[in-house]
Amino acid sequence: MKEWIEDPQVGNTSRLATEWTIGLHQGEMDIVTLARVQQGPPTIRMICVGGCFVAIVHCLIGLGDLSSLLRDPVSYAVTLYQLIFSSAALLFEVRAEMIQAVGLLDSSQNYLLEKAQFLAENLGRGIFYIFQATLWISFLGKTDSMGGFCFLYSLVTGILLIGVRLTKTTVLTNKVTTVYRPVAKEVLP
Repeated sequence: MKEWIEDPQVGNTSRLATEWTIGLHQGEMDIVTLARVQQGPPTIRMICVGGCFVAIVHCLIGLGDLSSLLRDPVSYAVTLYQLIFSSAALLFEVRAEMIQAVGLLDSSQNYLLEKAQFLAENLGRGIFYIFQATLWISFLGKTDSMGGFCFLYSLVTGILLIGVRLTKTTVLTNKVTTVYRPVAKEVLP
């Protein structure tokens, strides 16, 4: 009996059960689930990651020019949207282990898995990249040649991911997610 009480694994299990019970009693609970994220083959995934990085760098440079906020506030806003969209898409192109190693990225991906499930599927991300390409069109005809490059890159990556879905060369990645859920007070004693 003494070995059982001093066993660290038993202690950890007991501590987790106690924390869960306290959390449940206070009206809150973390739910752990297993999510599936579709990704393309490694080559296509690297192409998508490269495109996201180019778009993110381009957006950061554009947002750094605060005078453009006064000159062309609509383009400035679209650049901010593209930064957010490219960052969100990047979370689903990188290996799940890399995302889970960084708390902020992991919680951001968990939030997107709950609120924007289509990003976890190749078809959804492909359509999302094509949507981003339509936003990059607003930069065509200006002195911004990188906007045209980002347009083509987003269009091509979107078509590639749709092709991955249609050719059934999807790679499934499992990801453990933790979602905080308030527990209804009526359920609790």
